[in-house]
Amino acid sequence: MNNTDKAATPNKEKTMTSTAASKITRVPTTTITDLARELLPGWLASIKADPDFSEPTTVDEQPHCGVWLRGGVDVPCAAVAEDSLGNWTVLTADGRTLQYLHSEVE
Repeated sequence: MNNTDKAATPNKEKTMTSTAASKITRVPTTTITDLARELLPGWLASIKADPDFSEPTTVDEQPHCGVWLRGGVDVPCAAVAEDSLGNWTVLTADGRTLQYLHSEVE
């Protein structure tokens, strides 16, 4: 493996953060697309307006934003929030909104 390959290989280490949403993981620094950056303010407003959601966490607050799913899949995010049932809503780094049941998230 040459130096270029090493630079392009992401850090695979995952550790839990100390944020209120304990299921948000530390992943390699998330780079979000322009689309996700454009959608973020509206997404945050809708999550904050819904009393069923906890305070969202964004990539701006935590550069290693992501949700760790059972089975070892990591979903890098622009923002993430947990609802009162323990389910997760994620604005992905590429601008998609995804939802995961609490049983899908470690």
